[in-house]
Amino acid sequence: MSDVGGECTVHVHISQDLVDVCIIKLQHLARERDLVQFLLRRYETEATVLSRPVKNSSDPVIVHFRPSIRKILDMDEQNQVFTMYIWMSHIWRDEFLTWDPDEYGGLKHTRLPAHRIWTPDIVLYNSLNAGHEMKKGDSNFMLLVHHDGEVHWFPRVIERSSCDLEASDFPFDEQRCVLKYGSWIHSTRELEMELMEESSDMTEFTPNTEWEVIGNLATKRTTKYKCCENLYDDLNYELVLRRKPAFLARFMILPAILLSFMVLVIFWIPPQRPDRTGLAMSLFTSFMVLLLLLVDYTPPTSKSKLASFYCYDIIAVAMATFLSVIVVNISYKTSEMPAALLHILEKLSLTLCLREPRPQINPDSQPNVARGNWRLFALALDRIFFFLYVIYFALVFAFTFPFGKSSSLILWL
Repeated sequence: MSDVGGECTVHVHISQDLVDVCIIKLQHLARERDLVQFLLRRYETEATVLSRPVKNSSDPVIVHFRPSIRKILDMDEQNQVFTMYIWMSHIWRDEFLTWDPDEYGGLKHTRLPAHRIWTPDIVLYNSLNAGHEMKKGDSNFMLLVHHDGEVHWFPRVIERSSCDLEASDFPFDEQRCVLKYGSWIHSTRELEMELMEESSDMTEFTPNTEWEVIGNLATKRTTKYKCCENLYDDLNYELVLRRKPAFLARFMILPAILLSFMVLVIFWIPPQRPDRTGLAMSLFTSFMVLLLLLVDYTPPTSKSKLASFYCYDIIAVAMATFLSVIVVNISYKTSEMPAALLHILEKLSLTLCLREPRPQINPDSQPNVARGNWRLFALALDRIFFFLYVIYFALVFAFTFPFGKSSSLILWL
């Protein structure tokens, strides 16, 4: 019996504790409800959503602002559009949202809907969006208000910003994108913007697979526009982005280099082979396909060195095709070679380590000897064109990828 009585006593104590906790929570909710009703009712009588939250109209509202960049979603090189996922931190003081915590059970902060009180009209000047999209129930819709009138607002937005991209060093390029924030309506007499930090917040940044952030700087400027008489504050957040070239180097540069070396094969195929010219035309088509792929990655107005590399190689392939046709035509000649040209052939044979031409002694064998001389001359031209193309390719490569870029290219490949 004693055990049963003790168990009942424990249940009674536990039930009483639960009741006390529930009563405290209900009282807390009731006080917070009364506080919210008081603040909103006071705001409707003493202030408006459209007017600044100051009792003295000559005092500016000081807004501390800082964007928190969470993720780089896209870099559209064609349209020069930079897309990001951002949390924007706003902190200001509203003189009509103050209360004594002792009157409301020690409540020092509460939450209010953003559309019921004044919020700063800070926008991204170079944005391509229509603005913040606030939906009821979304975190953008609510504000955190402290008892001293300090208001915290952290709207989230997917921002599409214009960015002047210069892709001349693509895919080893670095881009500078500036996010310019400011009030759309209020001048410095009415609203002052202040930096929270000297850079945007990157603590929760998710690394991007294509871009690496290597620079992050914030500056404040005061500008006078031609349209208006007053001055306007704006905060500029500059991001320096470096492209990760591993994928593009293997996908677009390595095939171009290999195709360039394939052009050398044209001059080593014997002139009598009919597939010699077909190989040159196939290489020409391959370079055209790569050039079309490059167009999808770079702005149409950029001076891409890689595009120049493709064009120079296309010119080389076209010239190799033209010269190959000449060499093939020469190799099939049977007429007697002029003495001057035969003398040149003797010099080229020694210089290029070719076999000596047979002397034309037997009249019956003269056509065969002449054909052999022409084939030897065609072979000499192939060797000359081969060395010229090696020099040409080296110069083009050095112009397109300077020493620093070349070493980086070798590391990435």
